Amino acid sequence: MPELPEVETVVRGLRKYCLNKQIKKIDVLYSKLITGDINKIINKTITDIYRRGKNIIFKFEKIYMTVHLRMEGKFFIKNHDEALAKHDHINFIFDDFDLRYNDTRKFGEIHIQDTDFVDVGVEATNITYDALRGNKPIKEILLDQHKIAGIGNIYADEICYYAKVMPNEVLKEDKYDLVIEGANKILNESIKCGGCTIRTYSYFGVEGTFQNHLMVHTLKYCKKCNTKIATTKVAGRTTYYCPKCQKNNIIIGLTGGIATGKSTVEKLLEKKGYNIIDTDLIVRDLWKDEKVLNDLKKLFNVKEISKEVVRNIIFNSEEERLKLNHYMHPLVKDIVLSRIKNGVNIIDAPLLFESKFDSICDFTICVYLDNEEAKCRLMERDNLTELEAIKRINSQMDIAKKRKLSTFSVDNSKGEAYRIKNLDEVLEKIGL
Repeated sequence: MPELPEVETVVRGLRKYCLNKQIKKIDVLYSKLITGDINKIINKTITDIYRRGKNIIFKFEKIYMTVHLRMEGKFFIKNHDEALAKHDHINFIFDDFDLRYNDTRKFGEIHIQDTDFVDVGVEATNITYDALRGNKPIKEILLDQHKIAGIGNIYADEICYYAKVMPNEVLKEDKYDLVIEGANKILNESIKCGGCTIRTYSYFGVEGTFQNHLMVHTLKYCKKCNTKIATTKVAGRTTYYCPKCQKNNIIIGLTGGIATGKSTVEKLLEKKGYNIIDTDLIVRDLWKDEKVLNDLKKLFNVKEISKEVVRNIIFNSEEERLKLNHYMHPLVKDIVLSRIKNGVNIIDAPLLFESKFDSICDFTICVYLDNEEAKCRLMERDNLTELEAIKRINSQMDIAKKRKLSTFSVDNSKGEAYRIKNLDEVLEKIGL
């Protein structure tokens, strides 16, 4: 999808050809792209053409046409006698040329309206502190057009690289200036280069060259340190980053089955001075939140809510357990992200894989016992019957599957000395 520099390049091309000219006729070949009466702009003079975010705005006499190119929208200048190309959907006919709107995927939007209003945030070349604030990963904020207008996947990756921040990092205010500086520098440089020509993008025959200046996006190796570029997902978008240049923290997910000794390993990690983020404690605090309690009442259709009530529901119904997870996991994840610090972070999460928290981790460690030993420990620890203990163990992913999904495992069945040795070996492999 064209982003701010590419759209600005289109606007400058349109101004060159169309400014102060009248549209004499319009041939509409695919009307679903249009909102409003497009005939209102016939015989009207285009008095200005400008950009707001990724939107192109044509100003006429007391009326406006806003265009969003979406994935594949393009404008072409053609002679009157040139045949229509495949996917030419709207032909704006001027005295001496045709302006043709071409859109392979038909995702573009054309709005005829009385004002130039478009529902977007601040311009990406004029980002404010307020626009950057939020308990979300910085890349997700940069992509939110209602907060910051004009940035898409390519430039979000490049801005994060410039600012030396991870795309999935929840930024502290002391890093805002570098993001703002990076956005201004990168976007303005790209405008000078005519934007990026990636896949099918080109404008009025101008091939943008900024793709030659990209530092991480779609690249195999970092241009600065030659480290292999890593990828992850942020806000559903494939995200490129340099693990050496950008990363100032390590995130390790710690998980295990019920009663496998995960808390014991967590204490060993805490003694090493690592930042511990315990999801059980986060959930405990959420149980004090009045809104959460009211939401859970509605979710399970009960008048009174407590941990015991919820336990009885979810340990007897897979469907109800999934409903609870679907509600709670996003709340917990937002809090976890807000607590990431520079250095080593340990996310203690019993449901690490079920919640997909492993997607934000660099490494994962599974603390394990076999189910029989865990069952006996649980019965003794919580004074449970064998059936109750089995139900609790079965409410989570099987420990063998957790081990298989984890980067490393710590065996908790052979005593304290072995556990410490095993954990130190894992940390050494991580590089700590």
